Order: sequence, then C-alpha cells, then structure tokens
Amino acid sequence: MEFIGFKNGAPGPKLVEHSGCIKTYHAQWKKDKVDIAELARKRFIEKWSRKRLVKHFSRSENTIAWWTVRLKQRDFRFKAIPLELQKKLKKAVQADDGGQNGKRN
Repeated sequence: MEFIGFKNGAPGPKLVEHSGCIKTYHAQWKKDKVDIAELARKRFIEKWSRKRLVKHFSRSENTIAWWTVRLKQRDFRFKAIPLELQKKLKKAVQADDGGQNGKRN
C-alpha cells in the first residue's frame, strides 16, 4: 500500500489491485420464477414424478414439493393458471382422490 495525497482522491492508504491475474466468474443472482401452470399440468395431469420435475425445472425437491402442496391447498387458484386449466387440474386431482376432494379417512 502506498499513501496518496489529496491530488488523487481522499486521503489515506489506497489499495492497488494487481493486474496480472484476471478471473471471470459467472454468477446468477436470481433464478427465473417457476412456471406454476406448467408445473401443475406436468404433475397432476401428465403424472410426472417429483424427481422428473426437479430435473426439468432445475429446482430442489423441496421447492417442487412446496409448490405441489401449495397448488392443491389453494385449489389451483393462481392468476398464472388459466381458468380452463384450473378446471382440468381439479378434475384430475378428484379422480386420483376417488372424489374425496383431497380428504382421507
């Protein structure tokens, strides 16, 4: 470090970076949002497994599990899911549950 006066900026020590080594790192700060309409269709209509969804959406198994539970809890009522698809999803889930509407004895 070297002390540089007022001519070159604020007083105090300045840190000068060595220019001999340059590395580039790729960073992704935010992932794209999960397309919940596609997720719901693939999980409940096309009967994809969670593991297959994990690979397809590049998300953790916990994320996929959270979304599938959340979709059923809200009865597929999300703005991102068109009404026609919501109806198909409800019918598919009711058929799987034997018409019990998600309730088990």
